[in-house]
Amino acid sequence: MIDENLNHELRSFIKDTERHQSLMVELVTKDLINNISKHLELIQILTGSIKFFSLLTKFIDRAGLTEPQFYSRACISTAVFSNMRRDDYTPSKASVLKSIIGLKLNYTDASALLEKAGYTFVWSDTKDLTIVFCIMNEVYNPIEVDELLTSIGENTLFSQL
Repeated sequence: MIDENLNHELRSFIKDTERHQSLMVELVTKDLINNISKHLELIQILTGSIKFFSLLTKFIDRAGLTEPQFYSRACISTAVFSNMRRDDYTPSKASVLKSIIGLKLNYTDASALLEKAGYTFVWSDTKDLTIVFCIMNEVYNPIEVDELLTSIGENTLFSQL
């Protein structure tokens, strides 16, 4: 069961639309200052021809996970994971969001993975705001993520509650 304070913080976060404008810059800047060498590599990745699956694999390796550990943790089927290997396959945004939570990515890395799949966080979308909130507060438990989503009237990401 999620903490009521966390649920209250999420609701306040979603309503504070004025803060969303500056928050993205704040999240990226804070992470950039703390991890400059990692970001130089990420800039090369984003401006280069690296594909989604190559970036996903980098993040899986960095997390110290095997592929089966990753897709189990991210609640992604082996069939979807197998499809992700193909250059001509575009994963669903839900699969990318599950990957982000499963890998416990920070905002910058999460944004990079979304971008490589052709997506972005939409700051007017409550589901996306909830995922950003989870990243900011290091809520990476799929059950807690789903509980936060349902508490604001969104569909779950990981399960059929």
